[in-house]
Amino acid sequence: MKSTFRILFYLKKNEPKKDGTVTIMARITVDGETKQFSTKKTILPEDWDIKSGRAVNTPVRDKNSS
Repeated sequence: MKSTFRILFYLKKNEPKKDGTVTIMARITVDGETKQFSTKKTILPEDWDIKSGRAVNTPVRDKNSS
């Protein structure tokens, strides 16, 4: 029996934070059963490539920098 596995990363754009960043979410599908969860990571929407589901041109951001 052959199993299927897929993983998708996407942004939770409907709840931006005060600094303009949004949470990166993950969706894992195994044999048609789906689970979604937060990666606990944030990113600016303009640093995200929707087509590939990956961060692009992302500078390292220090928690204390403005």
